Amino acid sequence: MFVYIMSAIEIPIILVDVLGMIGSGWYYNTYIKGSENEHQSDPNILMKCLFPGCTVCAHQGCDDINDVGAVVCLGPLFTLGCWEPKNAGGSKVYATA
Repeated sequence: MFVYIMSAIEIPIILVDVLGMIGSGWYYNTYIKGSENEHQSDPNILMKCLFPGCTVCAHQGCDDINDVGAVVCLGPLFTLGCWEPKNAGGSKVYATA
């Protein structure tokens, strides 16, 4: 039986990403969603590489559980290769449950 034990470096990185996603999603849903401050362009490549979870949640909220799950598992590979922002170009299109 194989048991994977996380290193001391992995735990804080995962915690920061998850807490950043929660905070970004909360901020988006509270202050930005449906207002005139909605993003008018796609997130830049630096945000997609360094803060993939925060980028997804800040740009479109945490409405789509598939996007959130994929960014947690794949990180920058998902945001750079697979992710299509739901409200690209300023249109207000939100994922529905």
